[in-house]
Amino acid sequence: MKINNKTVLVSGAGKGIGQEIFMKCLDNAKFTYGIVRSRKDYLKLSKLTNKNNFKIFLGDIKNQFFIEKILNFSKKNNKIIDGLVNNAGE
Repeated sequence: MKINNKTVLVSGAGKGIGQEIFMKCLDNAKFTYGIVRSRKDYLKLSKLTNKNNFKIFLGDIKNQFFIEKILNFSKKNNKIIDGLVNNAGE
């Protein structure tokens, strides 16, 4: 999938492969959402780039209300999710 004009959501974006995928999406996608589970990862990821084409959410994708929060944000801000990289793990 070409992501040049797409909005992508990356779960597990706080470290490892998920972080690398998140950074690649920042360089190539129109907008990138990242999901992290710890405040430490949230702060670290926020400082890795000075771009303004991303939003990081702190929470657990197993929580239905958290997912609804992301979807509502994407609709409200006209940044509907086109693709998902489901990288979250235990």
